[in-house]
Amino acid sequence: MNRILLIGEPAGELSELLADAGYEMETLPSSAIEPERLAAADLFILSPLNEAGQPIYGRFREMLGGRRASVILAISDRDAELPESWIGGINDVIFWPVEKTRVLETVRRQISVPTRRQASSLARVREPGAPHVAPRLGSAINVSLHGLLLEIEGEYGVGDALEIEFFLQDDPEPITASGVVKRSTFDPTRFRRAYGVAFTRLEAGGRARLARYCESWG
Repeated sequence: MNRILLIGEPAGELSELLADAGYEMETLPSSAIEPERLAAADLFILSPLNEAGQPIYGRFREMLGGRRASVILAISDRDAELPESWIGGINDVIFWPVEKTRVLETVRRQISVPTRRQASSLARVREPGAPHVAPRLGSAINVSLHGLLLEIEGEYGVGDALEIEFFLQDDPEPITASGVVKRSTFDPTRFRRAYGVAFTRLEAGGRARLARYCESWG
């Protein structure tokens, strides 16, 4: 059974709904977040602020270390400004209250996401149809068989197509892929943009190498 940890008041409001859906869970005040308390959970639903009103989502992924578990941000006010949280390791957002089916769809989606591994490796990026243009250099922050998080200087819009070469640890040969930008964010502490890119093409040999790389983690 998948175990869910609900952290903070907005997240805790989902406990009855998730219990009725058959999930095993625990609620935890944000003041009690400690790495050892996080080890047994498969999914985290996180309130954006702690009891003192300070953001907690920005450092939460760091506390998880190399864990592959997904993190959902639960925002209780529909009119709340959505924080630039993707770069901090947030995988999805729930605005609460919403319809029960939408909450459960989000939870099921994040529990079933493909294996994703932290990478922080070099990436070379071109726009399609421009093979002779010098590529932009960036970093593949994390990777899966479905896509990657690309940190790079430059402006891309949601829906833009990209040609990407990226490297895996201890592998001198790049993996070549085509992808589409699905989301973007800006990290003011690093002065760089990050883009969630979904693969539309992944060459066969690279797919096998990427699968081995992801499955060897954790």
